[in-house]
Amino acid sequence: MLHYIFQAHNSDLHIPDHLSAFKCLIVVERDIPAEFRARVSEQLVRAGCLYALAWGRECSSWDDSIDWAHLDTQNGAEFREEDHVVTTWHDEDSLADTVAFARSCAHPIVTLDDLVVLDLGLNDRREQFAALYAAD
Repeated sequence: MLHYIFQAHNSDLHIPDHLSAFKCLIVVERDIPAEFRARVSEQLVRAGCLYALAWGRECSSWDDSIDWAHLDTQNGAEFREEDHVVTTWHDEDSLADTVAFARSCAHPIVTLDDLVVLDLGLNDRREQFAALYAAD
């Protein structure tokens, strides 16, 4: 199921409470300060993001940010394979191709039926993402 979050400002992120394990497509179309990226990464990992995909401006920086957030949440302890957070970035793919990949990608251990699109842009694009997600 698709869940869309439009985050126009660098304010607290509100992830739906009913999600416990999910994929997240982070769409970045504005400058994001490193501190905000780190805070969002931690919030995503703590909320149950097990597969994070990033597209847009400096999308490769999200890979490291989420990896660090995941390690920080483990407090130095070893983690179970099913708790591993997979990260990818899609700096050379179209948005449509990235959404299609996000819809179909799979965690190696856990079934993830929910996809959160975190839109860090300038305008709410809920309808655009719903159409891209529904496309064949």
